[in-house]
Amino acid sequence: MRLLGSAELVNGEQRFPAGDPLQRSLLAALAVRANNRVGAEALAAALWEKPPRTALRQVQTKIWKLRELFGRAYSGCGSQQRPQLVDQAGGYLLFVEPLSIDLVLFEHYARGARQASSEGEFSAAAQRYGAALSLWQGSAFAGIPIGEASAPGIRAEAIKLEDRHIIVTEERIGVDLILGRHHEIIPELRALVRRYPRHERLRLHLIRALGRAGSRQEAVGIYREGHRILVDELGLDLSPELKEAYQVLRVGAQDQVNGGRRADGTVESWWRPAMAGTIGDVRGAGLESRENAPVPAVFRGEGAGGAPRHSGPAGTSIADSVSSRTGYDRPPIHLEPILEQLLIGATDITASRRLGLSSRTFSRRVSELLDYLGVATRFQAGAAAHDRGWIAVQQGEPGPVGPQPTTTRSAVVQARPDVPALVGLASP
Repeated sequence: MRLLGSAELVNGEQRFPAGDPLQRSLLAALAVRANNRVGAEALAAALWEKPPRTALRQVQTKIWKLRELFGRAYSGCGSQQRPQLVDQAGGYLLFVEPLSIDLVLFEHYARGARQASSEGEFSAAAQRYGAALSLWQGSAFAGIPIGEASAPGIRAEAIKLEDRHIIVTEERIGVDLILGRHHEIIPELRALVRRYPRHERLRLHLIRALGRAGSRQEAVGIYREGHRILVDELGLDLSPELKEAYQVLRVGAQDQVNGGRRADGTVESWWRPAMAGTIGDVRGAGLESRENAPVPAVFRGEGAGGAPRHSGPAGTSIADSVSSRTGYDRPPIHLEPILEQLLIGATDITASRRLGLSSRTFSRRVSELLDYLGVATRFQAGAAAHDRGWIAVQQGEPGPVGPQPTTTRSAVVQARPDVPALVGLASP
């Protein structure tokens, strides 16, 4: 049964249109509640804003015609395989295999894709998202009159399905970005943002894709357009993620998922919401009590003669003073990559996959790190690492895009040969 597009029944290569608009509406109303009884009066309320006096009679007539249609469409199927319309206690029940209805199959594929993504199987997730979205042959319940004066129940279901379609599309694009397909999805994203200018997630995906493709000026324009529509016109607040994406563009940061590793082994990245409440505001990381609220930036490595090793823009390091005050040198070697992932704000699934750990092992090591630091939350880990002298601060230069603040802190991290490099932080 196809309802994501023109309502029709499909049996192999044969297609059978579901009849006139009222009959299509009735099929849709029964299909969205497949294998559940729907009262005749509830059907009438779903089909008419103001049901006529003949509503129940018309429903009975269309039920009879649908049964006849089922008989023609599935004539070669056994009685157990054929959908059946059953009279039940003053209502009707569509008895059918749920996955034979495209809108149910759509949700089934989407759940499978989401599960695969949560397990770090992004290629499999992309395939399942593609299978789910390929079921859409047009708008939901196409050909059914769902204007303001007709089919209120079908109209409500169509709105929910269209919202689900957009959400699943956003999720699929997010997986495509993780897989590095930003060049491929930019044209699609441009069209989607034009069609849905108020959808922040689509706009965020486009900004990130353009940034990774090197089109930062266009990305900035997309952000400013979103600010005008959402903030100036609608009076809404932008999400922290959208603000962060803009700040990443301003400081010239690279791919938020994989980071931007330079030829000298250092890594440029950004302080993400997993560690700080607001981009550019280190108070969310528990640093507000310190004078001048320095942003933790450079992981302490030891160079010749025990001197701190730094990379990135020239500036003043506070690593020595912090180290002498605390007496700590480095975190346990097996916890360094865990702290690295917390600092860049990677999700548990992404981080565990990068490190080759199971999700359970990663979570256990996060707990071990927090216990070692003597803190209760991940938000506090950066401040505690700063106190112990594991990270320090360097002054940097303003980023290349847009007007810059008077003082910009940016930093990178020096890699140690035997341990994955700890990612630094940048703040406008």
